[in-house]
Amino acid sequence: MVKLPLASIPWCSVVDVVHDPIDFIFRFWGSARTNLQGRDLTGLSVRELRPEEFARMVFLHDAQVVEVKQPIHSVTRFETAHDDPGTCEFLRLPFSDDGETVSAIMALSSYNEAGIRAMHQIFGTKPFRYGF
Repeated sequence: MVKLPLASIPWCSVVDVVHDPIDFIFRFWGSARTNLQGRDLTGLSVRELRPEEFARMVFLHDAQVVEVKQPIHSVTRFETAHDDPGTCEFLRLPFSDDGETVSAIMALSSYNEAGIRAMHQIFGTKPFRYGF
């Protein structure tokens, strides 16, 4: 993470992959995510995300990274009250302790302004100045 642009780190998360049964536990939860979602999920499972539909989507994307052992990119679009659609993009990067099994996944997220507004509505949080 030290080689990432400084402005992207608050938007990152890192999960440790638990096998048998599979789960994903947040090791790192960026501060911008805390501001957006209203809580810090460090040490918690992705299953703790709310709403539950969001948790299921994140779980499935992380499980896909474990299965294919390659980065994946996803785009989620939100309907908004404004003309501009909200978007959220994630790049999930697998990491391995043994060169074979995915042991951690880093997710980098990016939102357009409408996406941030939509996420605040979903999570019931107040807008925060994110610096862009």
